[in-house]
Amino acid sequence: MERWLDRVHLPSALFCTDFNSVTVLMSLLSQRGIRVPDDISLVGFDDPPAAILFNPPITTVHFSVKELGRRAFNRLLTEADRDIPIGTDLLPVQLVERGSTAAPHAEHPEHVSS
Repeated sequence: MERWLDRVHLPSALFCTDFNSVTVLMSLLSQRGIRVPDDISLVGFDDPPAAILFNPPITTVHFSVKELGRRAFNRLLTEADRDIPIGTDLLPVQLVERGSTAAPHAEHPEHVSS
């Protein structure tokens, strides 16, 4: 991640698939003087309670862990003995917007509509 952050052009936003990555990334960005969300937006996943403790609070994708477990268990029971591939099951998610995201700046022309 450190070498990637040394790139000349940073993207307008980063998405972390787990919250441990968010904590490491926030530290690295701060060490380099990269401000969230002024210089780059940051979005995490799984919406842990700690997301609101950061400065700024982290925008996250929220989903129901209970529902995920229920669906996984039901799928295991109904499909474990079948000789067919397991299909896809989409779990509803919700974007919880907090202070770590902002609209892209003009420095990111690929994200600005003309």
